[in-house]
Amino acid sequence: MAFNANKVHGTSFQRESFSGDIDFYTIRTLIDITPDVNNDPTTTPQKAFDKLIEVVNLRVQPVILGNVPAPVLETSPPDLLGGTGSVNVYTVKFAVEHVNAWTALDLGLALDGLEGFVHTSSHTADTVAIVIDTLLKV
Repeated sequence: MAFNANKVHGTSFQRESFSGDIDFYTIRTLIDITPDVNNDPTTTPQKAFDKLIEVVNLRVQPVILGNVPAPVLETSPPDLLGGTGSVNVYTVKFAVEHVNAWTALDLGLALDGLEGFVHTSSHTADTVAIVIDTLLKV
C-alpha cells in the first residue's frame, strides 16, 4: 500500500519529489488575510487572501502553501511601518520551485494598492513585508 498525502493540487506519492531549488516566502501583513471557513469570496479577509495568492500566481505556482495562523499582537513592528502601537500581524508562508520568480520588492510592489496592501520602495507606510529564503539543492 502506497503512502499518499493531500496537497494543494491533489495527492502526492512516495516516489514524487521536488525537481529543483526551492524558495520559501514569508509574508507578514497588517491586513487581515484569515481565510473564511466557508470559502466565502465576499468577506474582506478572504478577498485579501485570494488577491495575495492571485498575485503570487502571476509568476509562479506555490507547491506548498501554509495556513494563516491566528494573528500575533506586536508593538510597532519594524518591518511594517504602516502600523504603530499594538497591531495584529498576520503571516502566511509558501514555497515555490522557481528560484527568483519574485524578489521581495517586486512582489510587494505588485501587491501595493490591492485590497489595502501598501508596499513602497521607501517602506515608510508598508502594511506588507516579504522575506525570501532559498534552500539550495545539494
